[in-house]
Amino acid sequence: MSEKKFAKGFYGSLKPQNAPSFVLGRLSIKVEDAIQWLKENVNDKGYVNLDVNEGREGKMSIFLNEFKPTIQNAPKSTPTKAESDFLGNDSLPF
Repeated sequence: MSEKKFAKGFYGSLKPQNAPSFVLGRLSIKVEDAIQWLKENVNDKGYVNLDVNEGREGKMSIFLNEFKPTIQNAPKSTPTKAESDFLGNDSLPF
């Protein structure tokens, strides 16, 4: 697993204890730093995916999500007799 790239220019904190239940937290963005970092980390579809985790001392850790799914071809198996019959095998007795 590669080292996490923390999002530059993004700063978050968890919700204060006295906040209503619908409040999740706070996020501040330093525009110049964030724009530069976003441009450096944009994916081939034009997005920058971020993960937000609970960090230390009531802060949020915001970092780049670099997950890329891989498509694997599953080996094809031969259908069982029951599956073959269900799918329309011409050797049915009726």
